[in-house]
Amino acid sequence: MIKGTPKKNYNDFEEELNQLNGSYQESYGLAFYFQQLHDTFSKSETAILKYADEYLKEFNKEDDEVKESIVSNDPDHQIKSTPLVDTLRKSYFITVHSEFESIWKEIISIYNTHFPPRDTISLSETFLIHSSFNASRLLDKVVLKHKVLISYNYIRNKIVHQKAVTTSPEYQTMFAHVQAGKINHLKIDLDGINVRFSIEDIRFVTDYTNYIIGFITDIVETSFTDRQHVS
Repeated sequence: MIKGTPKKNYNDFEEELNQLNGSYQESYGLAFYFQQLHDTFSKSETAILKYADEYLKEFNKEDDEVKESIVSNDPDHQIKSTPLVDTLRKSYFITVHSEFESIWKEIISIYNTHFPPRDTISLSETFLIHSSFNASRLLDKVVLKHKVLISYNYIRNKIVHQKAVTTSPEYQTMFAHVQAGKINHLKIDLDGINVRFSIEDIRFVTDYTNYIIGFITDIVETSFTDRQHVS
C-alpha cells in the first residue's frame, strides 16, 4: 500500500486507521477505492439509461399497430426499454458493504493490538447488546455515534434475503433514520407488515461510503482527542 503523509501527530493505532482510510488525492486506501467503484457503477448506469432512452425514441416513431405487436411479441422490448437499474445500484451497494465487512474485521484486529481485546462482532444490533459491549471503550463509544451504519447493514441483509417486516426493532430503527434524513434515496414498499427495499438513486450508496469514511475518521480523531485530554 502507498503510504500517505500523516496530518497530525498520530500514534501507531491512529495512523494505521488513517492509512486504512487512505486518500483519493494520493490514490490509495478506501477513499480511492470507493471513488473507483462510484466511477464504474455511475458510468454503467448512465450508459444503460442512455441506451434505453435511444431505443425508446426509435420505438416511439413506429405506428401504434407496430408498437403493439412489438410489446406483445418481442421479449427484447422490455429488456431494452426497462433496464434493471435498481439491480445495478443494489450490486454497487452490496459490493461496498462487502468491502466494509472486510475492513471492519481489520479495524477490530488493529484495535485489539493496541487496546484490551474485544470480540469480533459484525456491525449489527448484536454489537450493541453483546456482553462485551462497553460504551466507555473507544471503539464502542464511536459506534454509538454511527448507528446509522447498523441500519445500512440491516438494509443490505434484507435486500439479499428479502425478509424485512415492519414489526422488527431493526426496521423501526432504520425507519427512524429515514425519517430523520440520515438515510435517503431508499424506496420502501409495504405489503401488510412485509417490506421490500429498492434504491431510487445511486447517491444512496455514495452516502453510505461517506458514512464509512466518516466513521473510521471519527475513531482516529476521537482517539487523538482523548489522548490530548489525558496528557
